[in-house]
Amino acid sequence: MTNALVKQFPVRSGDDDTYRDIFENANIGIFQSTLEGRYIRANAALAKMYGYDTPEFFMSSLTNISEQLYVEKGRRDHFINHLLEHGEIENFESEVYRQDGSIIIISETARVVPANEHRAAYFEGFVKNITTRKSLESKLLAFNHDLEERVAKRTHELQLEIERRRLTEASLKDALTKAEDAAKAKSQFLASMSHELRTPLNAVIGFADAIKSEIVGPIEPPQYAEYVKIIQNSGKHLLELINDILDLAKIESGKVDLTLAPLNLETIMDECLDLIGHRAEEARINLAGKVQEGLDPYLYGDARRIKQIFLNLLSNAIKFTPENGAISCCLTKDDAGVLTIRVSDTGVGIAAEDIPKVLSAYGQAEHGLDHIIEGTGLGLPISKKLAELHGGALNIKSALGKGTTIIVTLPAEKT
Repeated sequence: MTNALVKQFPVRSGDDDTYRDIFENANIGIFQSTLEGRYIRANAALAKMYGYDTPEFFMSSLTNISEQLYVEKGRRDHFINHLLEHGEIENFESEVYRQDGSIIIISETARVVPANEHRAAYFEGFVKNITTRKSLESKLLAFNHDLEERVAKRTHELQLEIERRRLTEASLKDALTKAEDAAKAKSQFLASMSHELRTPLNAVIGFADAIKSEIVGPIEPPQYAEYVKIIQNSGKHLLELINDILDLAKIESGKVDLTLAPLNLETIMDECLDLIGHRAEEARINLAGKVQEGLDPYLYGDARRIKQIFLNLLSNAIKFTPENGAISCCLTKDDAGVLTIRVSDTGVGIAAEDIPKVLSAYGQAEHGLDHIIEGTGLGLPISKKLAELHGGALNIKSALGKGTTIIVTLPAEKT
């Protein structure tokens, strides 16, 4: 035994009368054992705990504690190793055999008594039979587990009942929620795919521009110049379509944040009319802008997104207005301070039943045109959502063959 253990556990005599009375009359098992695994002393309570009539018979029967007493092989070794390393152990639980072969669960608390010049080192401690307590704990755990399962089952039943009632009472709302989730997932997918498509497409357009500009030399043979023009125009058209899809996908997935600042709505309208004017001239359509007299055109909004609304509505009007038609863009404000943008055309118009369709993503109405209208049909849905992000609204007044008026209102608090 090391000097450290000697210092940690001072020697004391175990033969005094007080200690003997406690040892013999205690109702818990008390023992002293050699380091090798043989009992030196054991009280009556310990012998009785293990099913022996007397301590003497108990000690003479158990000559190898580790092998004869402990159910789990090596359990006693673990007990001893811990004692030798730390000098003491508390509430060490083990399964042990009684004399009749039955098994009980014990809790041991012990310490090392160091050696001195008169004796070798030994262990001493006390033992409690915790079989009943463990049984109760096991039953309590089983009861709690059973109770949890019953509560979980009943909770599940109640949830199913609530779900059934909810589906019965609010099936339309539930269907709408699922549709919105599906739309959001679709938008996230489209946003990701559109972004992936734009990168190689920009390269195609860039190289087409470079070839058309004859940066590294003339185009040979000359007919390839027409092919390059087709590649360039097709690439730009495809990029516009992808940008529309990407914009709507971002808006629907909640990834568009407005950069709000004071802006002049009349100035933005004039800029957009200038940008779109050449397209109207090419289509031989009269394009005009009008502003209410004395209008205060200032608005608190996102200039880029407001400009996007103007360009989408004007482009859409040009697309569906035949040659020699007319388009007007008007700004007005009512007494309540609500700003209104009206884009009217003399185009093919939209049937009343088709208006909800053209305002939904990827929905295009049949216009009865002899030619196919190019585009994604996303201009109106994007503009509607951008107006709503500003706290406003977008509505349509139209009839087949009589033209269309798109009305965007922006609330007074934004003005």
